[in-house]
Amino acid sequence: IAAIAATITRLLTAANTGDYRMGLSLYTRAFRQRSAAQAGMTEAEFEAALASAPPPPPEEWLSLQAIDSVELLPDGRIAVVAFYQKATGAPPSPERYIFVQDQPGPWLIDDIAPASA
Repeated sequence: IAAIAATITRLLTAANTGDYRMGLSLYTRAFRQRSAAQAGMTEAEFEAALASAPPPPPEEWLSLQAIDSVELLPDGRIAVVAFYQKATGAPPSPERYIFVQDQPGPWLIDDIAPASA
């Protein structure tokens, strides 16, 4: 769980500072491809668009508040629900992450979706 929390924290830090390319490196290749396809772009176009996107203002920065609902999926992946906190204002709704690990590598994000109530 600590390694998964560290991966989410690295993703949030990358998003906060506008280092979206580093954030994408935390995704599985399949998730990068699905994300690009959802945006109607090739993977290269998606990465280029993210590389030119400005970072959010510091008051919009997110940090990880908690991880809950840890579940080992039948295929060996792990699902968790992440709760966030924001520098100011209400944080966004929790999200459900799916993680996969290629032994002996790091945990990679294979999906992010709104957490169901």
